[in-house]
Amino acid sequence: MFKKYSSRYSWVVAPLLLVIVVSLTYFIDPLYFRLNLGKYSLHSGTRYYSRLRLWHYYVAHSQWSSADRLAHSLDPVDTAVAIAQNHPNALSTRVRTLLSLPNKSANDFVEMAKLYTRLGNTREALKALESALKVDPLRDDIRHLYRQLTQN
Repeated sequence: MFKKYSSRYSWVVAPLLLVIVVSLTYFIDPLYFRLNLGKYSLHSGTRYYSRLRLWHYYVAHSQWSSADRLAHSLDPVDTAVAIAQNHPNALSTRVRTLLSLPNKSANDFVEMAKLYTRLGNTREALKALESALKVDPLRDDIRHLYRQLTQN
């Protein structure tokens, strides 16, 4: 009896399963899927390396809540550089440090612009680049950065 129903409806079920599998692979990032599979390895070194790569994936995609949850199982030495270069709190601290400098050079303003851009604050980045152009109006790299920001 079961075979009768399965053969009768197989022309509906098979394409439906195919659509489900294809849609899942379309909506789930394959790299994310592979990184999660590595967490279940039998070798502890492979599991650790997979967690570290997954943490870097979260950092690259600005998913800091997920990265923070995973960071507790990682060695702080392995995550310190990426946190210092990418975490919004560290970027804001660096901006405050640059703002507190008494005599800012054009390089300081350019660095502030890059930090503001990474923080998603384009308006402040443009202001910093304008200040850099006032300090050093001959630098083409500053004009190029300014054009890139205004075109986006």
